[in-house]
Amino acid sequence: MTHAGSSPFLMRVFVAFIFVVAGFPLPAAASGATLSASTARFGAQHPPVATTPAAVSRDTPGSAQPAQRESLHAGLVGVSPSIASPGHDLIVRLLISNPSRQPTPKTAVNLRLGTRPLRTRAEVAAHAARPATSYPSVVSTEVAGLAAGQSSPVAIRIPAERIRMPGPYGALPLSIQLTTAGASQVIATFVPFQVRKEYEPLRLAIALPLTMSPDPRLVTGTAPEVQAAWQAATDVNSPGMRALEGAADEQVTWLLDPALIDPTSAKDPTTSTPAPGSGPATAAASTPEPASSPLMDALGNRGDQGLWLLPRHDPDLSALAVSDPALLAQTLQSAAGPTGSATSLGGEPPVLAWLAGSTRESTRRTVAGAFPGEHEPTLLIPTSRIDSAGAATGQAVRTDSGRHVLAVDDTLSGLLSATSQAQSGAALSQQALADSVALLQESPGRARTVLALPERGFNPDPATLRTLLAAVNAAPWVTSTPAGQLLDRSAAAGTTPGVSVPATPAATPPSPLTHDSVAKVRALGSRAEAIAGVLESPMVPGRGLPAVLTSTRWRGQVPAWQQVTNDLEQRLNTLTEGVTVAPSTVNFFAEHGALQVTVVNDLNVEVHDVRLVTQVRGRHPRLRILSDPGPLRIRPKSRTTVRLNVEAVAAGIVPIRTYLQTPSGQPLGDVSTVHVRVRPTNGWLVLGVGAVVGLIFVAGLFRAIRAGERRVSAAELRAVESTSTGGRTP
Repeated sequence: MTHAGSSPFLMRVFVAFIFVVAGFPLPAAASGATLSASTARFGAQHPPVATTPAAVSRDTPGSAQPAQRESLHAGLVGVSPSIASPGHDLIVRLLISNPSRQPTPKTAVNLRLGTRPLRTRAEVAAHAARPATSYPSVVSTEVAGLAAGQSSPVAIRIPAERIRMPGPYGALPLSIQLTTAGASQVIATFVPFQVRKEYEPLRLAIALPLTMSPDPRLVTGTAPEVQAAWQAATDVNSPGMRALEGAADEQVTWLLDPALIDPTSAKDPTTSTPAPGSGPATAAASTPEPASSPLMDALGNRGDQGLWLLPRHDPDLSALAVSDPALLAQTLQSAAGPTGSATSLGGEPPVLAWLAGSTRESTRRTVAGAFPGEHEPTLLIPTSRIDSAGAATGQAVRTDSGRHVLAVDDTLSGLLSATSQAQSGAALSQQALADSVALLQESPGRARTVLALPERGFNPDPATLRTLLAAVNAAPWVTSTPAGQLLDRSAAAGTTPGVSVPATPAATPPSPLTHDSVAKVRALGSRAEAIAGVLESPMVPGRGLPAVLTSTRWRGQVPAWQQVTNDLEQRLNTLTEGVTVAPSTVNFFAEHGALQVTVVNDLNVEVHDVRLVTQVRGRHPRLRILSDPGPLRIRPKSRTTVRLNVEAVAAGIVPIRTYLQTPSGQPLGDVSTVHVRVRPTNGWLVLGVGAVVGLIFVAGLFRAIRAGERRVSAAELRAVESTSTGGRTP
């Protein structure tokens, strides 16, 4: 039995099978159905990303083999001219590659151009994330098949008469559809155009950050690891050098963390401590001087490009303002001023406050008030944190209860950040032009200034960054402006909009700083500073530890931050446990005297200026310590004996709690107990009895000597003789 309509269905399947076996492409209807299904499945699996410059839709029918899914890669190489004008053809350049191990058949390329300009920045982002294939086709062509591993450049010309420009200026969406072997790929790009000037140009200021990366080696590494991390942050292949290369000769301002060029401040917190018994310690490798750093040299040769500074180590101002305002003020007191290395780059660059988290009014007030000096700093805040979603983009310069605020445009900043990815500079440039013209259309008759600032950790591809900056600065509706002009408070007073935080501000990367974690940072900093003052070695934690651990560089790196703090805690424990008081039991059979206590140093470095702290236990102490010893110095891998002047009060076993302490009061090592068996001799009583006995002996001896030998008279002798003879006279 067969169902009605089954025969036509089987016939279509049979025909498709014959086409595939014979090597012919499927009929147009079948191909279109496959493309629609593929695009729908891709859209369901990949949500839009606003800053993706060229969205790719790649899928195949369910019968396709996995090898077919990787049979085609295509990328946009360029659009020439980047801004279309009436009467001029447009050339779209692609690079099509076959990364598979099998040859591919010919590829059909179809260029679909929208007829209505994109009106808003949201529409630009939507097309970049998910290009439509419903636009009219303006050009179709075919590309020959590619051998395995082969690439082929393709140039496609769009005739001027097929480019409709409905308006004086704008940006049209362009979808580049490629189909081969049943697989489809769609590349999104844009065709900005200008017919005539009917606007007030945008003033665009660009600042580029130069900040430290969250490299754990700079905090807990050994000497070679620290050296390698420092070189990675400052050598010719470092992110900062890549940014300087890509922005050479462009109108940009650099936002610098001084720790990146100041070796002393960057290496203060480095910990690299040998464990007890691990052999002789070696000094840490020296950090390059500023003059020997390629990054420092490049900044010194930046020409007319401006320079702003962050507080040293770029503290997480928002998180500290919420969790520990006192530590925020303490950090800024020592980190807000420019360092010698920074001032050597020219004058005294201004120090700005770049907020990365909460932007509530209380946070802004706390941050501004924590900076030293009479004038509050300029605040850098993303527009997504102070403007409602979907609102028109406002001025870059804002006022906030007397405070100076610069609003950073998220979208253009995101496009600059995207130059860090392995994407086509042409695709990013076309999207940046489309976004800027959409921004212009929000208020074409009003003069506005926009500030773009990529996120921290900016690591661009130099060529991609150079292409993007050149394209945007060359746009007729954009006027490049030095960012330093935005700091003029007198020009902005009374004419700029205020700041209001939306009910649901945009999310930010999580910070590891909470009330508990900041308390841990304080404890680690105190211990590190105390240890650094008593150990004669450069291999111990430095005094700048809290500034590094509260840096904004750790946002979004919570597990790495936790690992670093745990490693630091373990290292500090290793140091402190290497110097201890030896527990013992001693006898004290006297009323006054010296009690000996042994201090052991198992470290490979000398310990100096530590004090022995003693506490006699018991409600009624049987032993009294008359004076504490002075500062101690213990050589590496040795022990020393400390003499305590004590007085016995009563007999018994007396426990004495002992430990070592740094000059700042930080304990070293574990607490040890020394047990003392006290047997007072009551010396005054013994002395008194002895004195009496001695006097008696001396007196008797004196009398005996003075009396001499006794003499016997003659009468007494005759009486004795008479007695012995019975009274007879001889």
